[in-house]
Amino acid sequence: EEYAVSAFQLHVSGYLMKPITAEAVQKEIDHIKGIKSTEKLLNIKCFGNFEVFSPDGEPVKFNRTKAKELFAYLVYRRGSSCSIRELAAVLFEDNAYSTKQMLYLQKIVSSMMQTLKECNAADVIHKTYNAIALNGDAVDCDYYRFLNMDVPSINAYTGEFMTQYSWAEFVAGYLDRITTGGASD
Repeated sequence: EEYAVSAFQLHVSGYLMKPITAEAVQKEIDHIKGIKSTEKLLNIKCFGNFEVFSPDGEPVKFNRTKAKELFAYLVYRRGSSCSIRELAAVLFEDNAYSTKQMLYLQKIVSSMMQTLKECNAADVIHKTYNAIALNGDAVDCDYYRFLNMDVPSINAYTGEFMTQYSWAEFVAGYLDRITTGGASD
């Protein structure tokens, strides 16, 4: 302990204290190599209704339904960045874009971020000026596993995808074509 402050003043990349475990050593080696944890911060269910769970299986409760829909849309986009204007068009499809709408959308984004922060999953979102995206590597998602041709995920798909959101209907058709081998009705 007497050397910890001196070591950090030298900008060391890690510091182990006795008793040292193999897990602690491996964690420091991974940190030095820049390897990120493979632990998933959320479990996302897109087949049927859209639902989000913590790693221990507890449902994530969004304070606003639009915050949950915003998060669902980011999952749907699979890591592609979305502008604030695009998000407004999706969430408020019947209304013209306005300053009032932009301010309301900022509240929705803030609410979503607060919910994710409360369940220690804020790192699943990447925000920049006027854009937001999902870090797909930080989540376990049935839809993503399906697209990676994971057989149990393909078998789990029953023809329903984010059923509570009309903007997700096109993906359901796409997934149906994959499961039927491209056959048409």
